[in-house]
Amino acid sequence: MKKQPSEKKITRADRLREASQQRRDQEKQEVRQAIITASTELFLAHGYHNFSLRQVAEKIGYSPGTIYLYFKDKDAVLYTIMEEGVVRFASALSTAVATPDVRDRLARLGRAYVQFGIQNPAHYQLMFMQRPDYLERTDSTTPQTIAGIFALWRSVVEEAMHAGILRQADPTSTGDILWALLHGVVSIAILMPNFDAQRIQDMTDRALEMLTMGIHTP
Repeated sequence: MKKQPSEKKITRADRLREASQQRRDQEKQEVRQAIITASTELFLAHGYHNFSLRQVAEKIGYSPGTIYLYFKDKDAVLYTIMEEGVVRFASALSTAVATPDVRDRLARLGRAYVQFGIQNPAHYQLMFMQRPDYLERTDSTTPQTIAGIFALWRSVVEEAMHAGILRQADPTSTGDILWALLHGVVSIAILMPNFDAQRIQDMTDRALEMLTMGIHTP
């Protein structure tokens, strides 16, 4: 009977090497996250054109060269932040529309849109205000995610039309109008932070009402 080969014995040196590698990997993840967090704050404070990786390096206490070990340039950092925003945005909208009531679904969709923009101003500005061209890149899965978001948006609009909640029209055009109205609300909230929460909520509700049947403008 052949003797079965024994499993390789894990030595103390092996365990030390594994622990050391895990420590290095953890440290890399922490530095990468520190870069992203600082970049998000600095982009929000200074905007795209006045944002630099040197500012990021100073904020996290590393040399500028360290940043380039993780990201090619400032666009690579900001693109990563934008991707994070897309994931959050998709999750927020998907959660909002998880209700069987069509009217409630439309209202929750609109409010979730505005809430995302207010709570994630850096991500929102990268996606829809300062660098919307990031969404058009084809070397990532992000465009497919964005396509899914707009497919969800259109489906909610179509359902509202079928239910008689929205006026019958081209669903793409109506969805674009709704988007434009809500984008205006978010833009005001970001650029004019003195607007209180109640005023923003009233603007959001009115934007939704403007598209529904039975609303007559004076």
